[in-house]
Amino acid sequence: RSRFALETWTPTEFCDWNIHTFIEGDFFNGPGQAAGGGGNPYRLRHAFFDFGYFRFGQQNSVFMDGTNWPSLVDFQGPNSWVNQRQPSGRVTIPIFDRMFWAAGVERPFSNITAVDTNGASLGDNVQDVPDFATHWRYEADRGHLQVAGLLRTIGYRPTGGDATRRTGAAISGNAVFHPWAILFDTNPLEADPSGLTR
Repeated sequence: RSRFALETWTPTEFCDWNIHTFIEGDFFNGPGQAAGGGGNPYRLRHAFFDFGYFRFGQQNSVFMDGTNWPSLVDFQGPNSWVNQRQPSGRVTIPIFDRMFWAAGVERPFSNITAVDTNGASLGDNVQDVPDFATHWRYEADRGHLQVAGLLRTIGYRPTGGDATRRTGAAISGNAVFHPWAILFDTNPLEADPSGLTR
């Protein structure tokens, strides 16, 4: 579960944008739905670069809210939490003060399997259409709101047959607030917040 990361920030003269790179991995190998998962002692979690409003590489899905993780002892986290990292490209645009809109094109993944009684495969996944994800986010001093949407196609081709595809859609919403920070008039994003402030 130990993580190692390397992060850089390089200023440019183009619109005063920075080139931001981030690579992070751990040793908690898992399923292969994300690049770098499955079969290796070192798991690649993130590997992306930002330039202005744009980000490319392996990162949290645009559908996911990566900043609403509660403080838990269980490494896996809460049940039903949207937690997926995918190779993708995204754009995040500031709409108003503290309000952002993001959209991304992401690598699709599904794990449809069918085998006969002898263990022979009866077909294959068909993943030839990228996932499309978006979210709207409002950032406040002591919390945030996010509403996200996802549109994707899942396909399956039986051996010797034609592919069947189904379209799926999802919506997710969450709110994070810090009641003790509100009560004590502190900022949970400060350099060294207390446990109650967080």
